[in-house]
Amino acid sequence: MWLSPVSLASPLLIFPLVAANADVVQRGVVNGLSIAPTTAQAGTTISATVSGVNPCGAVLVDWGDGSGAVTHPISELPATRTHIYKAAGTYSVTARAMGNCDGEASGTVRVTPAPAASPRRELTGFFVSSPAEKGQPVNMSLRGEGACTIDLAFGDGNTQQVSVQLPHTLTHVYSEPRAYNVTAAAISPCAGGRHTARLEIAPGSSRTSITRLAVSPNPARTQSRVSIAIEGSGTCTVTVRFGDGSEESIEGALPLRVFHRYGRAGRYEIFAWTGAPCTGDASGVIQIRR
Repeated sequence: MWLSPVSLASPLLIFPLVAANADVVQRGVVNGLSIAPTTAQAGTTISATVSGVNPCGAVLVDWGDGSGAVTHPISELPATRTHIYKAAGTYSVTARAMGNCDGEASGTVRVTPAPAASPRRELTGFFVSSPAEKGQPVNMSLRGEGACTIDLAFGDGNTQQVSVQLPHTLTHVYSEPRAYNVTAAAISPCAGGRHTARLEIAPGSSRTSITRLAVSPNPARTQSRVSIAIEGSGTCTVTVRFGDGSEESIEGALPLRVFHRYGRAGRYEIFAWTGAPCTGDASGVIQIRR
C-alpha cells in the first residue's frame, strides 16, 4: 500500500507541540502582593502576602529597608511572610518569583515613629532607721525610680504627702518611746502600692552635756561683775575655772550662770567642764581693762 509523505510526517510534528505546551503549564506566576497593615508604628509586625498562579516553589522578598532581599522556599501560593521595621519611613516592598515561576509584584508600607516610652515611676521599697531615740530625727528612705507622690503615715497620728524624685530620704521626730508601724503608699500614676516598716523608739539617752560658754560684758573693767553662762541641756555639776587662779563648782539644770570679778587687767581664758553622767566642756576668753 502506498502512503502519502504528508501522512507519514504529521504524527512526528504533533509530539513537539504537546511537549512545549506541557512545559508552559508547569510554570507559576507571581502577580499580587498584599501588605497589612499599610501604615504602622515602628516595632509593629508587618505581613506581606504573595499571590499568583501555582506551581511556585520560591519567592524573593525585599522589604526595602536595607535588611537584604531573602529568598523564601514555599510550597504554593498564596504565601505570607512577616517583617518588623525599626525606623520610621516609607518603604517599597517587592516580591519576585524564583525557580519554577515568573513575575513580580510590589507594594508600599508607611512606618511612623514609635511612641516615646513613658518614664518609669514606681515606689519599690520603704526603710526606716530602727531602733531610734525619742526626740531625735529618724531617717526614712523611699526607694524607687521617677517622680512620685507618696502618702506617709508615721504611726503617731501624723501624716504627710510628699511629691519627690525617687529615691528620697526624709526625717520624722517621735515624742513617745514605743513601737510604730510607718507606712508609705504610692499614689497613681506612680506604681508600687503600700509599704510598711516597723520602728522602735527608745526613751533616749539620760546623758546631758555642755554645749557653749558665753561671757558678758566683754571686754569688762576690773572689779566689775562678769556674767558667765554655761549653756547645754540636763542637770549637771559644772566646774568653772576663771583663768585667774580661781574656780567654782555649781550644780543645777543647764543653762547655768555664775558671776566673777577680776582684780587685774589682762586677758583671761575661762574653762568649764562637767563629770559623769554629763559630758562635754566649753571655753571662752575675756579681756579685762582698768
